[in-house]
Amino acid sequence: MKNKLELCSGNNPRELEGYENYCVDLIKKYDKNYFQVNLGFQDLPFKDNFFDYIQCIDGLEHVPRTMWENIEGDYIRKLPFVHLMNEIYRVSKHESIFYIETPGSDQAFHRDITHCNYLSHDWYEYFKKEDNLYFEQSLIKTN
Repeated sequence: MKNKLELCSGNNPRELEGYENYCVDLIKKYDKNYFQVNLGFQDLPFKDNFFDYIQCIDGLEHVPRTMWENIEGDYIRKLPFVHLMNEIYRVSKHESIFYIETPGSDQAFHRDITHCNYLSHDWYEYFKKEDNLYFEQSLIKTN
């Protein structure tokens, strides 16, 4: 059987027939395939190359791009969105599908005060290996 992961599923997971369905969200729910994860700040609790299909509907815009953490007086830059994308890549099988939906207009994005990550129509280009400075800096591990 194939495995499907839904990110930011909330209380309304969308199961896909023919798949073993797994969900992650901030909300704690008692189900064998439901995991509480702070996306971008925690690793996904799955082994490498596990999922055939990953979806995130109305979720990526809630994951911050950059944050600063004070650790013993030193400010350390954190990249939660990059961390999440690296984790998605890690748990995805080769040639898996990553399906996302995010707000499609400025109005839809700005209407929700919890939106903090506006994704342009070509945002994913920065996660490709070819000609990308971020790979040389070892920030991005996806392709």
